[in-house]
Amino acid sequence: MATSLVFFLAGGVLALLIRAQLATPNEHFITKGSYNELFTMHGTTMIFLVVVPFWAGLGNYLVPLMIGA
Repeated sequence: MATSLVFFLAGGVLALLIRAQLATPNEHFITKGSYNELFTMHGTTMIFLVVVPFWAGLGNYLVPLMIGA
């Protein structure tokens, strides 16, 4: 679950870059192609490197408690 936190912070940085681009109209902080790459990487990071490992780690923690092991 600690690794999920690290990737959560990385995904947060990507989200901040996306929001910086959208902060003002006609902002050219990053290129259109880079924006699309950031958007895709943010989604991929948050789902496959944060949510899935977090739920697996949470399951590894909770299941033994639930079955009384």
